[in-house]
Amino acid sequence: MANGKRYLYVLAAGDLITTVGSSAYMIVLLLIVANYSRNVFENGLVGDVSAIPELLLGVVVGLTVDRYSRRKLMLAANVAMAAISWIPALFLHHMAVGYYVLVLADLGVQIGNLVDLSSHNAYVKYLLPDADIRWGEGILSTMTSAGFIAGLVVGIMALHRIPTSWYLIGNAVTFGLMAVTVWILPPDPRPLFHNQSSFSVTALVDGIKFFFRDKFLRYYLIQAVFSNGGLSIVLALLVFFVDRQDHLMGHLLVPAIIVGVSMGISGLVVSRWPAGWSSLWLIVPGRLLTVAGIVLLLAARDAWSLGLALGALFFGQNTAQSTLTSVRIRYTPLPMQGRVASVIGQ
Repeated sequence: MANGKRYLYVLAAGDLITTVGSSAYMIVLLLIVANYSRNVFENGLVGDVSAIPELLLGVVVGLTVDRYSRRKLMLAANVAMAAISWIPALFLHHMAVGYYVLVLADLGVQIGNLVDLSSHNAYVKYLLPDADIRWGEGILSTMTSAGFIAGLVVGIMALHRIPTSWYLIGNAVTFGLMAVTVWILPPDPRPLFHNQSSFSVTALVDGIKFFFRDKFLRYYLIQAVFSNGGLSIVLALLVFFVDRQDHLMGHLLVPAIIVGVSMGISGLVVSRWPAGWSSLWLIVPGRLLTVAGIVLLLAARDAWSLGLALGALFFGQNTAQSTLTSVRIRYTPLPMQGRVASVIGQ
């Protein structure tokens, strides 16, 4: 569409704002849960909440994204998250119910995140011509990484200096600001199959058939399963590793900043990659660099070597994943974006 690049920067600014809030919230969430309970299962449940919406509601969200305006869905999701995410602040001193209120509120936010992200990717397809989608994904990745760094710095530096409730309210405010940002964006046309039921079995089957007929999308699915699954294992091992290296506990800000910077640089690399050059020259080196990061992680003994290892790992992972996502968005027709994304997510 006309002025698509300008509006892409508006969307990226909104992503930057919400990522600052979400990163700071992630830090304080761990602190709140630890105050509520020392039970390993209860602490782990809060982290697992993020996987529940995609597992149980992915298909429904995918069909909904392919039926309604993606801009309106993003607007509704962010307004809902702004309304929900501050509620646990009212129960911080109520140990009996505070934990359950926090879990339920976090579940609501994760459902909103699923709707927002699915609509977000489909809306990028509307904003930009196919030739500019890789550039757009790189810019979005860079802005998100900048927000990640800023949120971590704010969260860690202000921890114990401001009331915990302020983090929760601040996170709600960032969702509200994202809603304002989305409201500024131009309206998108309803997808082509809007005359069908949102939960039509035929519509779902059509989306699945399209997915498995396309060779690239099958390849993308394999990549997503192995890379995301492997990354989850690496992160779990990282927690174990840091826990065993007691001297690193007070110096995690350094690796966190290196990770954010490396992801931001990878986004710039993707956005500046010449249009005529094959995406494989980003994907393959990205995967190899991810493996190199894992090898370096095994040899890490201090905060700087840990940061170097994680920087290489996340630079490679982000470069390959951002490139693959841009190709997937280009390959998938606008009316199919939600259903294809839901198949991959589940």
